[in-house]
Amino acid sequence: MTRRVLLGAFNGRQVLRISMPGYDVTSNLAPEFLSFDSESEQVGTVRWAGDGVTGSANSAGISQATITFPTPFSSGVIPIVYVFSRRGTSITDSLPCIWDVLRTDEIKNLSVTNANFNVALNGGNRPFTYYVLHNKV
Repeated sequence: MTRRVLLGAFNGRQVLRISMPGYDVTSNLAPEFLSFDSESEQVGTVRWAGDGVTGSANSAGISQATITFPTPFSSGVIPIVYVFSRRGTSITDSLPCIWDVLRTDEIKNLSVTNANFNVALNGGNRPFTYYVLHNKV
């Protein structure tokens, strides 16, 4: 079985590296064979940010929204997405604050692909703020 995740020492530094399927992360791989490398200057840079509002709540009291990225990431690349629920029922009601970030019970589901993400929140017509970060070397 191929070693794909490394958290620890690599070439004298502490790193987090994840290789593409079939490649040993402990070898000196070219960037195109890494899914994630904590030493890459691009990893973690914000590609897009914005605000959204979920739709009406379903019978379970949960509402959803899908955000499509302006430009899809390459096939197999899944970006890092942060979503913060906000108080109120419109984007202008309040800014996200640490209380919102810590209220993880507000976010029921977050699914991410290379082309979009879908968020499910408690309650209907819920505003949220999102950040999409680069996740490829």
